[in-house]
Amino acid sequence: MAIEAIYRRAREAPQQLAMLRHGVTWTYADFAQAIERARLRFAAQAWPPRGTVLLAVDDLALAWICGLALRSLGYTTVSVPVDKNLGALLLPDLCAVVCTTEESPSALLSFAAQRQWASCLADGLTLRTAAELPLPQWTQDHASAGHVLMTSGTTGSYKMVLRDARAEAITLARRAAISGIDANSVVFAGAFPMLTAGGYHWPLMTWGVGGMVIFHQQAHPHLALQGRKVTHCFATPSTLNHLLQAPPSALERSESMRLLVTGGALPRVLAEAARTRLTPAVFTVYASTEALTVAVSPYDFEEHTQWHRVHSSREVQVVDDTGQVLPAGETGLVRVRLLDGLQGYLHDAAATARFSAMAISTPAISACWQRMAGWPCRGVSPRW
Repeated sequence: MAIEAIYRRAREAPQQLAMLRHGVTWTYADFAQAIERARLRFAAQAWPPRGTVLLAVDDLALAWICGLALRSLGYTTVSVPVDKNLGALLLPDLCAVVCTTEESPSALLSFAAQRQWASCLADGLTLRTAAELPLPQWTQDHASAGHVLMTSGTTGSYKMVLRDARAEAITLARRAAISGIDANSVVFAGAFPMLTAGGYHWPLMTWGVGGMVIFHQQAHPHLALQGRKVTHCFATPSTLNHLLQAPPSALERSESMRLLVTGGALPRVLAEAARTRLTPAVFTVYASTEALTVAVSPYDFEEHTQWHRVHSSREVQVVDDTGQVLPAGETGLVRVRLLDGLQGYLHDAAATARFSAMAISTPAISACWQRMAGWPCRGVSPRW
């Protein structure tokens, strides 16, 4: 689990920077201590074991502190905006809600009481304290714990995906390597919420290898890049466009920062503006909530918007409607072999049945594939 990596880093390199929050840096020692304070607070609650806890916390740093603490205790977490329609959450084992005094409107607490959910305030967990708590040596991997993500809805509806803690531990290093993230990386995650695949995975894999994460939930996102040797900047086309609205003199160009754009097609005019004002190292990322990152392709040739380069650790096929592999040059559906044994969608039997229909078996292995429904593609290997 990521919390084990964070605590280990706090012991071995306590002054190494883990996070920039509201312009203030946090070391791994600060981070681990905050998580441990949260662990003690949540452990004192009389909640049903191995249930699901709702994080109604908009502050990303605080949400992560609470989420990691809860998962270390065996709980599954789900994070939603405070003003979201909670009645749409189909989670039968949801037992508690974590919020703050500032972000806990009476409607939220009233709704929680009606559903017989317990509640706990996360106030004060981000305050620095002089007294240090002993950090436990981890001996148990809570395989029951995890985090619930919401899909983007590109397949026609919003679905839930449960990311299991044990499977994440197995794939964490590989996912970081796909994006080129290591212990020396400084990763700008902006304001992407934890319910999204990017907002969840980018910080998690960065802390898993000992890097630093920058959150920025205020106006003028370019301010978070100033004075920092950012190595990776994640953005959607929309957030990149917002970033480029900064005055000409406000953006510091970097020759080495990797700009990774995902969540939609990157317009050529936007890519060229980013190369001029931010960095020459612009990449498009092909990914999904279910299949994670499949390709990280440099934006450096004329037809790049029509092609991606599949990462060497991933396996991709282009198939027809019956699941038969198509020859290179044919248009079809993208099918990706999963990394972490995802079995389907949470509490959605119909969608899971369609998901399972893509499973294949060989004499040696039984593997699961995820169909990216409706996405046309060209070729199979090495580009599609």
